[in-house]
Amino acid sequence: MSSSSLELCPQPARPNHRPRDFIPLRGRRGGEFDGDAQIQLFLLCAKCKSLERLLGGYVELAAPHVPDPGPLTYEFKEHYPTLGLLRDSFQRGCHLCTLIWDALMKPGNYATLDSDEGWDEAKHGALSIELQLDLPRLILVPLVLSSPSSTTRGCMICIEPASQSVKLERTTPTSAVSTQAVTGGSFYRRCADICDSSHTRCHVKRIDRLPTRLLHVEAVPNDAGTGTAYRVQLVSTENLPADVKYTALSYCWGKQHGLRLTKSNYQYLTADIPYNQLPATIQDSVVVTIALGLRYIWVDALCIVQDCPEDWSREASKMCDVYQGCSIALAASGASDSGDGLFAVRDPLRQVPCRLLGTMHTRSWNSLVESPWALETRGWAIQEQLLPARSIKFGSYLVWECRELIMNEFWIEERPEPKAQPYNGLPIELYPLVLEPRRTDPVNLSGIRDLWYRILTRYSRTNLSVKGDKLVAIAGLGSAFERRTGWKLAHGLWEPFIIQDLLWHRSDGGHCDPTGLRPSWSWASQHGDLSFSTYFVLIVRTYVAECVGIQPFRSSRVELTSPAAMELNGVMCRTREAEQPHDGPHMKYLRAEGWPAAILIMAYYDQDDRPWADGDMILPLSVTVSPDWWPRAEGLVVVPTIDPTAFERVGAFDARVLARLNACEREDAERFLEALAGGGGEPLGRQRILLI
Repeated sequence: MSSSSLELCPQPARPNHRPRDFIPLRGRRGGEFDGDAQIQLFLLCAKCKSLERLLGGYVELAAPHVPDPGPLTYEFKEHYPTLGLLRDSFQRGCHLCTLIWDALMKPGNYATLDSDEGWDEAKHGALSIELQLDLPRLILVPLVLSSPSSTTRGCMICIEPASQSVKLERTTPTSAVSTQAVTGGSFYRRCADICDSSHTRCHVKRIDRLPTRLLHVEAVPNDAGTGTAYRVQLVSTENLPADVKYTALSYCWGKQHGLRLTKSNYQYLTADIPYNQLPATIQDSVVVTIALGLRYIWVDALCIVQDCPEDWSREASKMCDVYQGCSIALAASGASDSGDGLFAVRDPLRQVPCRLLGTMHTRSWNSLVESPWALETRGWAIQEQLLPARSIKFGSYLVWECRELIMNEFWIEERPEPKAQPYNGLPIELYPLVLEPRRTDPVNLSGIRDLWYRILTRYSRTNLSVKGDKLVAIAGLGSAFERRTGWKLAHGLWEPFIIQDLLWHRSDGGHCDPTGLRPSWSWASQHGDLSFSTYFVLIVRTYVAECVGIQPFRSSRVELTSPAAMELNGVMCRTREAEQPHDGPHMKYLRAEGWPAAILIMAYYDQDDRPWADGDMILPLSVTVSPDWWPRAEGLVVVPTIDPTAFERVGAFDARVLARLNACEREDAERFLEALAGGGGEPLGRQRILLI
C-alpha cells in the first residue's frame, strides 16, 4: 500500500512553524486557524509519488533473499525546479514536501524566508534530492542549487523500516490542527486507561500523605442552563481520605502571574475561586483534570500562601511528596507564560513521520535536534517532571509519560534522543533506582550517584527567575534520594562523598554567573553550565584532603558571613601562571610551587573571564595513579579572604603529567603523585584549611 495522492484531497490551513514551536491556541496566531480541522497524513504530490516509486526499487535490494547490497552509495534525483514550487506543494499539504521544507530550514540556511526580500533571493533555486543508500535504511538530503557555485544542503531525512523506527499504531491517518481537539483528549484518556489496567510500576505508592491544600474542581451547568461552568474551591486536606487522587500542575508563571493565594484572600478562596479570574493555563488544567475523572488539582500559586515566607518554606520542602504522590502531573511544557494555556495549534505533518511504501517511516533529522519546550528550560520543572509516576506533557503535541510507557499523541513511541529529549530517559531510570525500592532494600551505590550527577548536569543548564532558589528548586529530588539512601545533603553535596563532590567545575566552554549564595564550595554558588562528570563513580581515587567538619561561619567582616564553613585537613600550594601555548578562553595553565615542571595544571575558574591573580592557590583533593588511568591530581583553586582564617573557592583544577616527556621526567612526575597519594598530602606540608 503506497501513500495517497495529494491531488484528490486538498488540505485545511495549518500554521508554518518548527516542529516544537508552541503557538498558543488562545493567542492571536492560534485564532487564525480552525483548531478542529483534520489534516490528512501521508498525502504525496506527483513529484514525491515518483520519488516513492524510485525508493521502492531500492527497498527490494534490502529484501532477505537479496545478497549484501554493499557499502553506502549515492544517487541524485531531481525534484521541483524551484524552491517556490516546493513551498507551494508543502503549503498544499504534501507530507514529504513538508519534511523536505523543514529539513532545509535548519539554522544557517534560510533564516530570512519569512521576509519578501529573503524569499525573492531564494525562491528560484532548483531542488534535487541526494539519495544515500545505507540499506535497509535510506537517507534523503535535499539540495538547493541557487547558482552554479552555490549549493545549500538541508538536514538528513531518514527512511527506516517500521521495525527499526518508531512504533506507529494510528487507526486513522488524520490529525487535528489543535491539541485541544477531541482526538487529543481521547489520547490521554486512553493512555490513562491502559496504564490503570495493565501497568504495575506506575501504581506503587510510597507517599501516604496529601499536600496541605488542594483545589476541588467540578463541572456544573452554567446559569443559563445551556452549557458547562466550572467551580473551583480551595480546600484543606486534613479531613480528606488519604487515598484521594489529584493532578499536579507544572508550568511557567511568566509575567502574567494572575490570581494567587495570599493572607488577605485566603478565606475568600476557600469559599469560591472565580474560574474566569484564573490564568488560561490553570483554567485548561481544571478542564483536563475533570476530563480524567479526578476532582482535585494542586497548583503552587493557589495552594501555597505566596506572601507568607513560613508557609512557602514549609510547603516547598514537601515538593517531593506533592509530585511523587499525584495521580497524574499536567506539564504545560510549551507555554512560557501562564496566560498561554495548555493547548496549541500546529502542523501535524511536521511532527508525524511520513509513511512511504506502506511500511517505511520518514522523519526529518531537524525534528530530533529542536530546542526544548519552555518548561524544560525551567529549573523548578526538573523535579516536577522526574518525580511523578505519570505525566501528560502539553507542547506543540501531546506526550504521555509513565514508568512503563512514553508515547506521543500520534501513537509513536518517544525515544530519548540526546538533544531532542532534555531528560535523556532520566524519569524511567529514577524509578527503579530511587523511587520504587523500600529504604531497607540494597542500595545501588554507583547507579544512584551516577544518576544524581546527570540530573545536576541537566539542572545546571536550566533557568531560574530567582537565582537564590538554586537549592530549594531541587530540594524535592534531594529528599527522594535522602529517603532512599539515608545520605544527607550539605548545601547540595552528599556528606558521605563530600570530598569527591567538591570536584564540580564549569564545563569546558561553558559560562557561569554567581548566584550570590554561599558557601563558595557549593555548586549552588554558580548559575550556568556545570560539569559533574559521571566518571567520578568509575575512577579509583586516593583522597589527599579530609573533611573535619562543617559549621556556620561568622566573621567580624559582615560581607564574609557564610551559612557553612568546611574545615579541611590538606595541603595548599602557591601558583604562578604558566606559558600558554594552547591556552584558550576556557581554562588557564598554571604551575604550582613544589610540583615538578612535568605536571601541567589546567585551571577552570568559575568565571571564565577571570584571569590568574597573584595569591591564587591550589588545594589538591584527589590523586589517581593507576595502570588504567592517566596519572592526575584534581582539586580546587582557592584564594585567601580578607578574614585571615578563611579561604574561598574560585575554581577547580585538573593536573596531568605531560605526554611529551622523556622517561626520566615522567617517572619523576609519577613518583611525586604517588608520594602525594601515599603520604596523604606529603611531601607537601599539611595544614588546617577553612573553606567558606
